[in-house]
Amino acid sequence: MPRRTIRRLLPKPHAIRDHKVVAPAEPHACTIRTCAPEPHSVSVAAFVGVFVALLPIPMQMLVAAAGAIWLRCNITLSVRWCAHNR
Repeated sequence: MPRRTIRRLLPKPHAIRDHKVVAPAEPHACTIRTCAPEPHSVSVAAFVGVFVALLPIPMQMLVAAAGAIWLRCNITLSVRWCAHNR
């Protein structure tokens, strides 16, 4: 049940891939692991989001997105946790 709810609330992979901001990093940003809510991807995204939220730096959401692409975890959840933990 929670998995279906999460999949319904997250943006679809084609919506992320076609976004103008993500287009330059498209080969790295739109894999199944970075867009789909898998258990490993979600746990690493939580780590990235909370870790970046605790850093006293400007533009934390961009850093969280870059960290999610680098660690190949869910981008949207990592940015969401970063913004939520402010």
